[in-house]
Amino acid sequence: MIIEENKEEDVRLGANKFTERQPLGTAAQTDKDYKEPPPAPLFEPGELKSWSFYRAGIAEFIATFLFLYITVLTVMGVGRAPNKCASVGIQGIAWAFGGMIFALVYCTAGISGGHINPAVTFGLFLARKLSLTRAVFYIVMQSLGAIAGAGVVKGFMPGHYQRLQGGANVVNHGYTKGDGLGAEIIGTFVLVYTVFSATDAKRNARDSHVPLLAPLPIGFAVFLVHLATIPITGTGINPARSLGAAIIYNKGHAWDDHWIFWVGPFIGAALAAKRSIWVFSISSTAEQVTQDIDASALTAIITGSYILRNVGSGKEVKENIIKEIPNARIDVMELDLSCMASVRKFASDYNSLALPLNILINNAGVLPYSFMLSNDNIELQFATNHLVIVNVSSKGYQLTYPEGISSGFSASSTAEEVAQDIDASGLTAIITETARVLALRGAHVIMAVRNVGSGKEVKETIIKEIPNARIDVMELDLSCMASVRKFASDYNSLALPLNLLINNAGVLSPHFTLSKDNIELQFATNHLGHYLLTNLLLDNMKNTARESQKEGRIVNVSSELHRVVYHNLRAYGQSKLANILHANELTRRLKEEGVQITVNSLHPGIIATNIFRHHGMFNWVAKYFTKNIPQGAATTWYLALHPKVKGVSGEYFMDSNIAIASSFGKDAELAKKLWDFSFNATNQLN
Repeated sequence: MIIEENKEEDVRLGANKFTERQPLGTAAQTDKDYKEPPPAPLFEPGELKSWSFYRAGIAEFIATFLFLYITVLTVMGVGRAPNKCASVGIQGIAWAFGGMIFALVYCTAGISGGHINPAVTFGLFLARKLSLTRAVFYIVMQSLGAIAGAGVVKGFMPGHYQRLQGGANVVNHGYTKGDGLGAEIIGTFVLVYTVFSATDAKRNARDSHVPLLAPLPIGFAVFLVHLATIPITGTGINPARSLGAAIIYNKGHAWDDHWIFWVGPFIGAALAAKRSIWVFSISSTAEQVTQDIDASALTAIITGSYILRNVGSGKEVKENIIKEIPNARIDVMELDLSCMASVRKFASDYNSLALPLNILINNAGVLPYSFMLSNDNIELQFATNHLVIVNVSSKGYQLTYPEGISSGFSASSTAEEVAQDIDASGLTAIITETARVLALRGAHVIMAVRNVGSGKEVKETIIKEIPNARIDVMELDLSCMASVRKFASDYNSLALPLNLLINNAGVLSPHFTLSKDNIELQFATNHLGHYLLTNLLLDNMKNTARESQKEGRIVNVSSELHRVVYHNLRAYGQSKLANILHANELTRRLKEEGVQITVNSLHPGIIATNIFRHHGMFNWVAKYFTKNIPQGAATTWYLALHPKVKGVSGEYFMDSNIAIASSFGKDAELAKKLWDFSFNATNQLN
């Protein structure tokens, strides 16, 4: 099933757009009917041409205007009272803030999503519920509305307004700036977390009353936070509210602590967004997305990481899986995706096995710290991540070179050097989870790994958990084209079918390194090796699909880094862009042939591995916003096994939903050029 954008304006509480909408008051759906809306694009220029975009901004302006007008008037009323008994007191102020939020969110939810707070907008933006374009527009309109609201109050009572400080937020006497910042962070966290919980799309799908009641807990959260923090800061938790009051009051002490009322709410919103993303949106694991799916009749190839430097590591993974799933069918074969000879060897070895092939998951990838060439003298990331069918891509594909895809045919470092600097323990875990879930579903799994020993350890681990797992380990170095050819030859000689090919291997190299073929290591491993491997196994997959009448699937594990445009991240990004272009062009060719094989790409998310350990501060920050291993494998297995993606091909997925790739990732002409380049490059290395 392809999720397409509903052309009608479709707005739910808390965000600006959803592709699936259950009208308020309709019968509740079950969890199985639920579809997670795809993430909003970072930039959506088309919004600027839509009247609904500007109408939503106007709604935010009016709502924030009314919010400041009523609440500041309440604060003024309490301040003017001769004694506490003559006013509503702190409780009344808290009720005014909470009640106004309840009413205004209820009224504007269907127009703008009812944010009325830059911190809420920021949190929803971080959760990919709305675009950056809309987020910036909302924050500007909210700030203008707050200024106007406070200004009208001052116009009605200028003397009292100045004397009573106009509701401006300051850290009160007896409290430190740290106290104030902490109060703002915690208070905003409570509010934004409540927003995520109350507007969770999955709950809305299950319980029809949730959309109607959502404003109530949000308003109540505002009430409670005000009760707790009015004595400390007067309660900000809304940068627009603090800004409007400060600008209109405009006294020195109103600005002394003003930064607290922006930094605190934004930190609180970010923490709430992070927590809510994992709890409500992208926390599904590979086991969950493949529940009740029988893969016992399927044969799949998963490419591991370039970093798994020997078959021993692959065998360790195999053993670990078999410990969990004793009946698992898992084999380990050596493959270095950055070496075209290794790719050809792997494909030859596999084809010689005469096994069927249902699934090919191109999961390998490298992300080096600096420029490196593979053994074939090709830039390492391009050789590994592309030149090797779900393709695992990356957000990195958007960091693409503006002048086109660079060959990277220069440098002095080797693939051996880059491997010494990278800790692959996390990547091994990803491969373990990938193989484990397939084995759990009954598939015969062939783990194509650089380190056969490690692969066998993984196999043993899986078999301990799944005694019936069918797992084999074969050697494959995706950075070496000779290794790829040998693997393919060995596999094909087994006469096994092939239903799934998961191109999952990848490297992120810290230094410029060449593969054995003198290709930049990341390009060799992340693309060229996968490209060649897929081509060498494609006939097997076609025959398997034809004879079994089961749809074959190729999964390329890409990355959101495909959006970057020689910085090491750019080299990694272009190799991941190549994963997406490879999947798209192969989709076109297979459709022309009428072959029952789908090819898709995905971004698995930033996963808790050591892939960024050479990237300083980014590594420290990233660990707080990452998925765990089972979550990181979920989208791969959704594409490989789930019936909902039957017939879907040439798409880019993120968090088990169709996402929007970069403009380069959708360029059909660029995909054709890359195919021709890859074909010529791998043939020259034969």
